[in-house]
Amino acid sequence: PLEKYTIMTEELKIHERPPIGEPYVPPAKVQKVEKPAYTLNVNNALDKEFETRSFKEICELPPSCLQGIAAASDEKFGHLKIRTIRDLGEWKYYRLAKAIQALSETEEEGKRNAEGNSNINAGLIKEYETKSLKEILQAPPSALSGLSAEWVDEELQKNIRPHVTTIEELANWKYCRWAEAFVTLAEFENADHSSR
Repeated sequence: PLEKYTIMTEELKIHERPPIGEPYVPPAKVQKVEKPAYTLNVNNALDKEFETRSFKEICELPPSCLQGIAAASDEKFGHLKIRTIRDLGEWKYYRLAKAIQALSETEEEGKRNAEGNSNINAGLIKEYETKSLKEILQAPPSALSGLSAEWVDEELQKNIRPHVTTIEELANWKYCRWAEAFVTLAEFENADHSSR
């Protein structure tokens, strides 16, 4: 006879049985938390059929689940390696545009110290490497290194609404902002509705 064997509980956790002859004491049941009467909602950011999803589930949906983005746009986003709302919220070009915009507010015109070493050359095409942050904000998205002018400017300026014609508009584009917010809020969501 076996001295020990395992069983599976309702919680899908493996527990060891005591040796034969000793009484089995099941683990204490995990008390279920009743779902609170939440009032928060994101109804104006999502298409109707996705409004009841958890933030974690929302992050894995395609961008077209955001209210105002057509299903046909998912293929266009795919060309930019954006396949989910999470990808859109974490898109490196949005993050770069947002950082440029944030620090442009601190920039003093014509006061760059000649000994300064800061640059964002790895994020810009050569033509924009020496420009001020405020000038970069007015550039087309294709000024960001890695975004093809022939393709991305056409898509963002004509085929995806609302149109994005500058890096500043990309930094403030509501779809990226919403996606980023979903990603952030998903980190603080408890699937069991507990208050920990």
